[in-house]
Amino acid sequence: MKIFLDSDVILDLLIKRSGYQIIGQIFNLAEESNISLFTSPVTLSNIFYIVSKHVGGKKALNEIKKLNTILTVVRVGQKEVELSLDSSMSDFEDGLQYFAAINSGVDYLMTRNTKDYPKGDLPVIKPKEMLALLVN
Repeated sequence: MKIFLDSDVILDLLIKRSGYQIIGQIFNLAEESNISLFTSPVTLSNIFYIVSKHVGGKKALNEIKKLNTILTVVRVGQKEVELSLDSSMSDFEDGLQYFAAINSGVDYLMTRNTKDYPKGDLPVIKPKEMLALLVN
C-alpha cells in the first residue's frame, strides 16, 4: 500500500499534537510491512518552517533528515501547479499535494483536513481511518 502524507499529519507526529500516537503507529507499521509512505517537497518545506519555530533550525533540519530516510519524496512540477491552479480547490497548497499524490500513483492521501480535498480520483482519509484499514 502507498500512502501520501499531508503536512498536518507529519507535524502532528513531530510536535506531538493531538493524535500523534496514531501517526506514530502508522509509521511503525510502514517500517514493519509492505506500506510505503510518500510526501512532497512542499510538505517538507512546510514542516521545516513550522518545526523550526518550535525547536530551532538545527533540530528541525535533523527531523527532515530522518523523514527523508523514511519517506519517498514525489515530484511537484509545472503539471501539478497547473492542475492546482485550474482546480476548484480553494487552497493552492492542498491542490499541489493532491495532484502530486495522484500523479505519483499512491493509494491514499492521509490528512486531518479531508474536507479540503475533492471526492473522487483519490481516496482522502484521516489517520484514525487509515490505521483501522492497516490493522484489519
